[in-house]
Amino acid sequence: MFHSAFLSRVSRAGLALAALFAFHGTVFANSVTMHIRTSRGLLSAINSANSNPGDYYYVYLAPGTYPIYSRISLYQGKLLLIGDSMHPENVVITAQQPADINSRFPVMDITGTNGSYPFLELYGVTIRDGYADNDIGLEGGGGLRAVHAYVYVYYSIVRKNRGDLWGSGLFAQDATLYLFHSLVDSNTNLQGTQCGGGRTNSGGGIGAVDADLTVESSTVRDNGACRGGGIVDGGGGTFTLENTTVSGNKGYARGGGVYLQEGNADVLLRFNTIANNVAGSDNSGDESHYGGGLGMSYFSGSLKSYGNILAENSVAIPNPSLLYGYEGRDCYSDNSYAWTVDQNTNMVGIIDNCSYYFGSSGFGYIGWSGAPYDPGLQVLLDNGNDGYGFTLPTQMTYANSHAIGAYEPAGSGQDNCPYDDERGFYRPNANSSPPNCDIGAIEHNGTLP
Repeated sequence: MFHSAFLSRVSRAGLALAALFAFHGTVFANSVTMHIRTSRGLLSAINSANSNPGDYYYVYLAPGTYPIYSRISLYQGKLLLIGDSMHPENVVITAQQPADINSRFPVMDITGTNGSYPFLELYGVTIRDGYADNDIGLEGGGGLRAVHAYVYVYYSIVRKNRGDLWGSGLFAQDATLYLFHSLVDSNTNLQGTQCGGGRTNSGGGIGAVDADLTVESSTVRDNGACRGGGIVDGGGGTFTLENTTVSGNKGYARGGGVYLQEGNADVLLRFNTIANNVAGSDNSGDESHYGGGLGMSYFSGSLKSYGNILAENSVAIPNPSLLYGYEGRDCYSDNSYAWTVDQNTNMVGIIDNCSYYFGSSGFGYIGWSGAPYDPGLQVLLDNGNDGYGFTLPTQMTYANSHAIGAYEPAGSGQDNCPYDDERGFYRPNANSSPPNCDIGAIEHNGTLP
């Protein structure tokens, strides 16, 4: 069903194959295969999956656009929607929104009922034009919402969706949401840049609360929300961001790229490039402005950070009330104190009050306001792929960047170099000579597998 090369990459990257096979153990004994070309066929497959929760539905979507006129709801079935990993833009599920704002709907609603946890896997599909409004009982997830559910997204695009309180593109609550080699692009909140008023949107691209969220080998770009323009994580659970580019997002108040909001999750940031994000617009009401790259507010979980580039972010209108006159361009921590912290070889432009999490200014690759550290990043471009999926926009380093070959592995676990970068190009690791890989999501001299 899946390309053998894709399974090889998943395996050598050390990913949890349970995401692919936990529900596939008896798939050949209880499977239904369907080939779909129309929206009617897609809805029929969804209904069949809900009606037969003991079966695994493998639904192959032919290239084309699948317009829907009401939300796709999976509440107890097991469904795999399979499009085109090389060209997910050719397999598009799009919501046809009515003029009446109170009748608008998300594209996919994966919400378990009566104790059931539905399972959805997307492979090579584009989800777009969804809408989720809290006034009609949908707090987030214009593109896809996962509540009491398991959702895995591979080689897919989530684009131009809108949401209200949590996660305009994707939203997860009491759920598992996993993204691999996917693009989350141009999703925005319903409030626009008007923040505050007791109803502040969080997570333009992705929002998670009390969930297990993993974003791996993906790009999150050009999304917008009041807090957490790219990604917001709140409550408990886990949040892993690895080999991922977060760029060009706007947190109109705070947390342009990533925002950790009032939670105690276990957070792992590993070999990411978080750059060119912006916090703090002039229309953010009484909201504080900080954290162009990463913002934290009353975060009390655990945080591990290895090999990240967190630089070249900004705050449009700095907040004069921040501690010690900080602007919080790349990182700012507001009343946060993680109870477990581990770090190794991060590169931060201006550290401000985040040295506890990423390293002290003046040491290694950590800059401060008087001497910002330049990671030597190029703009977001097509920098190739490994031939197993579509090309993601990424930020390559210049040839003279200090990020190249700078990571010093400290062991064989999470603080070792990954096997490959965001594109799937090989990195040096503890088993190679020399073992030093690049800091950030892209390996400048990475080799094809």
